[in-house]
Amino acid sequence: MRGVGLMREICCQMIRPEKNLRHVAQIPVMIPVDPAYQVTIHAHSIGNGAGAVVVSIILIFSLIFFLFADRETHLLYFSFILIAMALFLWGFTLYVSARTVSEVEFWTRVTYTGVSLAPLAFHLYVEKLIGKRIKTLSTFITALWLACAVCIWVDHGALITDQLKTNSDHPSMVKGPLFVPYFATIFVSLLTSYGLFIRHFVFNVNFRRLAWPLMIGFTIWIGNGFYDGLNAAGVVGFGTATWLGPVVMALMIALFLGRLTIDVRRKLVQLNDEKERLYSKMIRDGLTGLYSRSYLENVLSQILERRRRSVDVDYGLLFIDLDNFKAVNDALGHAAGDRVLCGLAEILQASCRGSDVPARFGGDEFLLLLCGCTVEGAASKGQSIIQAFRQFIAESNPGAGPAALGLSIGVSHSQSWRGTLGNIVDQADQAMYRAKLDGKNLVRIHVDADQNPAQSP
Repeated sequence: MRGVGLMREICCQMIRPEKNLRHVAQIPVMIPVDPAYQVTIHAHSIGNGAGAVVVSIILIFSLIFFLFADRETHLLYFSFILIAMALFLWGFTLYVSARTVSEVEFWTRVTYTGVSLAPLAFHLYVEKLIGKRIKTLSTFITALWLACAVCIWVDHGALITDQLKTNSDHPSMVKGPLFVPYFATIFVSLLTSYGLFIRHFVFNVNFRRLAWPLMIGFTIWIGNGFYDGLNAAGVVGFGTATWLGPVVMALMIALFLGRLTIDVRRKLVQLNDEKERLYSKMIRDGLTGLYSRSYLENVLSQILERRRRSVDVDYGLLFIDLDNFKAVNDALGHAAGDRVLCGLAEILQASCRGSDVPARFGGDEFLLLLCGCTVEGAASKGQSIIQAFRQFIAESNPGAGPAALGLSIGVSHSQSWRGTLGNIVDQADQAMYRAKLDGKNLVRIHVDADQNPAQSP
């Protein structure tokens, strides 16, 4: 019984005209703010509340990605716009369904704070998109936002008075004398930034291909905001969907950022592929496909540096020179000579392990760096290369007999490496010249002056 009596009392309180703004709303008057008045929940809160939730979720994810992902500035400017939208939607949702008149006033001011922040956030994002900063316009819009903030929160009469308007479909505060100029200035600043975006969108083909979601979102947002402003000023009185513009814009910007991320990743892949191609071109010989001289010298420099710090594995360096190669070029032309060079390059690649480095030193001279081999193993490798080249010449018959073309190979082993990189290459080069003097098509090993030279016939 006590429960029934309590419910009856609550129902009586809800239908008393002096306590219920729904009944007072039938009388076209303006009354002073009185926190005792009770405001009923309004249906406009549903759509705007849902929109506020959507915008807030997107805002949270944007901030998380900005803080913990790649610190992309697009996300920062996007988050700035979302903050303005969230303030507007949450403020509108709560002021049309506030329980007291003082809450109506507070959330109305929050709503207009979001509206005032929107031109600044939008302009900064447009400047980011077009890649150009317009200092004068940015300063003006910033000053406009500060002036609006003062009018909203300090001067309680310029934009929003302390009186309640009750002859509308939901309770709202009576607008001040500066409301119409405020709305007009806000809209003009938005249109100015929108015009900058449209100009860049029209004259930049690549940007237009990527940013069409922004075109849709910005247009719907500004159109929806213009209509809502006219409705708030009493120019039009049809139904509104205040949440539509902000939600569509937030979703379209999110779609644009997704497309932008995909496009950036695609360009990064292309740049990486181009980098790999250029690097490969730099370290490879264009004719033979072997490593370049500079690449091999770099590898040798690293090996020498390691050997200065500690004992490394043994290495062998083969200096390979074609015998009588000039005669082939003179008799058959450079095309035939190129085929011989490429054939030798294939032989070197086939005889290498994964740790070995074959390189073209220049002209008809080649180097082969062998990793983890003895002196005898390096000499044996040189001899097998000579045999394979003889077979290649016999089978390909480039126009000169097998005896005319051959290889002279000099070997420098890491046990005798002294001095600089140039000294090591010179050791193998001198051994190669000794092979030529001894009759060509031979392998000779460099030894120190106090040692007996080793030979491989």
